[in-house]
Amino acid sequence: MLYLKSIVPVSSEIIRIDEFTQSVEWNYLGKPTYYYWEAGDTDMSLFQVGIHKDGRISSITLTLAENIQQSPDEPVFGHVFSDSSLEGIPVFHQSQENTGKAIRSGLKFNLILGDSQLGIVLDNFKDVKPDRYAFTEHVVFAFHDRKLIATYIIGLQEDELDAISWKYLR
Repeated sequence: MLYLKSIVPVSSEIIRIDEFTQSVEWNYLGKPTYYYWEAGDTDMSLFQVGIHKDGRISSITLTLAENIQQSPDEPVFGHVFSDSSLEGIPVFHQSQENTGKAIRSGLKFNLILGDSQLGIVLDNFKDVKPDRYAFTEHVVFAFHDRKLIATYIIGLQEDELDAISWKYLR
């Protein structure tokens, strides 16, 4: 599980959406990703969170998904500007097990395709209400008891939605 330590300002954000992969990257002083936290079974579903050695998030990547739902956009925008949210990217607590490799969480996730966003909601937390948010221009991170429970890529353009639909809904 990824536990929130703090939220820090973001310097740059790159979003990449095509029919093969959906990702967002944050370059932190050119430092490489130290390890990846993974959800999904890696055969039919894979969601990766890249993390720097200091715990700062470096990327999110959705490669495969099997539990897919179409739904109107989740109402995350109203929460983004509440007292329980901060602009910036998460820094996660580090543990002894983070050895510079992939950490497979064993958690499944649901992919929710909306009108202008996609949501990756960890299956164990699909009925849990977030109590804190971090957000950037294109991403909203939802937390409950400091645990990352969902990630939303928001404000997608029509061509990006078409690429995602082509991959998952054909």
